[in-house]
Amino acid sequence: MRIEEIFIQNFAVIENLRLEFGPGLNVMTGETGAGKSIVLEALRFLFGEAEAPARYIRSKGRSVEAAARVCWDDNEKRLSNELQNSGVEPEQREILVRRIYDANTGRSRLMIDDKPVTLGALRRLARLALEVQIQGQSRELEEAPFAREFLDEWANLDDLREAYSASYQAWQESERLLTEHRTFIQEHANRLEFLEHQCREMAELPQNLEELERLEAEIPELLEQDKFIQTCRQLRQELGAIESALRARETSRRVLEARPDSSAAQGLDEELSACERSLEGAQGHLKELEQSIQWDPIKLEQMLHWRSKARGLMTKYRCSSPMELFALRQKLESERDRLVNQEIEKNNLEKNLDQWRRPARTQAKELSQKRSQAALKLGRWVTQALGSLGMEHALFEVEVSALENPLSSGQNEVRFWLTPNPGMSRRELRDIASGGEMSRLSLLLRAALLEKPMVSMARSGGRSWPVLLFDEVEQGLSVQAAILVGQKLKALGERYQIILVTHSPVIAAMALRHYALQKTVTHGETATTGLPLEAPWARQEEVLRLLGAKSDGERKKLLPYVEGLLKTRVAE
Repeated sequence: MRIEEIFIQNFAVIENLRLEFGPGLNVMTGETGAGKSIVLEALRFLFGEAEAPARYIRSKGRSVEAAARVCWDDNEKRLSNELQNSGVEPEQREILVRRIYDANTGRSRLMIDDKPVTLGALRRLARLALEVQIQGQSRELEEAPFAREFLDEWANLDDLREAYSASYQAWQESERLLTEHRTFIQEHANRLEFLEHQCREMAELPQNLEELERLEAEIPELLEQDKFIQTCRQLRQELGAIESALRARETSRRVLEARPDSSAAQGLDEELSACERSLEGAQGHLKELEQSIQWDPIKLEQMLHWRSKARGLMTKYRCSSPMELFALRQKLESERDRLVNQEIEKNNLEKNLDQWRRPARTQAKELSQKRSQAALKLGRWVTQALGSLGMEHALFEVEVSALENPLSSGQNEVRFWLTPNPGMSRRELRDIASGGEMSRLSLLLRAALLEKPMVSMARSGGRSWPVLLFDEVEQGLSVQAAILVGQKLKALGERYQIILVTHSPVIAAMALRHYALQKTVTHGETATTGLPLEAPWARQEEVLRLLGAKSDGERKKLLPYVEGLLKTRVAE
């Protein structure tokens, strides 16, 4: 990743500043109070690394703004993925990051390509984009996981750690499932009998909700059919009573035989005969009506039983609808089946757990061994390099200790320790107070990634190489040590973009791009301007100033040395 330009407004002594940076080593120089470190602080504010700069507000009632145009290469997939996760999908590999702090409301607006983003999104981007080594504010070395992550990267153990991490995650998930299953069995040891009873009750229902709803729709029609059949039966009974009354016709025949010449007897016999024929006709019609109805009293009884059962179970189990009742049945049956098959499932889960636990432990052991071996080599390398940077009595140690319980990163805790001078107690690296020591150590560790042969340079694919921000890394060093620091910075510049504040003429001369920050006072207000030193004479003038040349005689005497420094940079 690379910062192409930065824009800063109303930030401390900076009223309006625009700087362009190139690849490799970029330096900013200037007299004390010109705002060099303020530029780095503004970058930290922009990427969410610093708090809202109320103390940096230049003028009351005005807003503070910092912005940067950032670009990256095709192979930096992690940075592209992070932007996509934040909802930003630029057409090209270039974005404009802005943060504006409103002094009146005390709130910030954060944007990428004018799209609002969260502070968390900017901070995640910063973790991929920036590595800060500002006096008293060295972020990376102060973070607990840094030592382990750096050791793994230096020793080329990232692939092994990622393989272990995948096994570990699968192991933990298998263990979680097994623990959950055992807890379930323990909590439901006496529940199976009760579940069996509940499932037997539910078994009296139709097979599914659709069948019950169909039966519910058919019941009214069946009830109407039943009512009609009952009416016909009642009519049949009544017709039977009439038929019994018509048995008097036999008696009327004897009356007719006794008085054959009686017209009254003949009329009585005819009327009774007509009634008999009408009754037979009525019974025929009634039989035809009954046969037209497909009446199934057993089916109706079954359907009424199901409805009654369903309604009773809904009341019993407090279900508001048949759908809820059938969902409950499915849940009860599933729970019952799980308890019935608990041993089979437990055995399968135990086998799956062992399948992942064994390789994870093997990989963790291998990772621990390789970390311990690499720790000794890294400690010796950094200790030797510290001697060339003015810390010849310092001792750097890498401690790899075993954890009682493994983590996704392995079964080790890695710590960096520094003993600045003999007789002094060693201190963990993240607790070191000196900003100069911290910056130099960060520089050496980055250089270690470039110089250690065991590091596979091909592994950089998909990785985002951060921008390195350094503030006066040469502090407290001799001229010879500053030269060595400058050489290491140049080497780092082959892979990283470095933005550096320095007072060292040697380091400034080695930069590919050089800005001189100057402060001016107008109407009682101080303002900072940044001048790009592109012409050779401009670079010479600034390096001479850094060397302390004031008089013409001093300048003339030091000029050949300065020209030599700048020619060496060009030749290299």
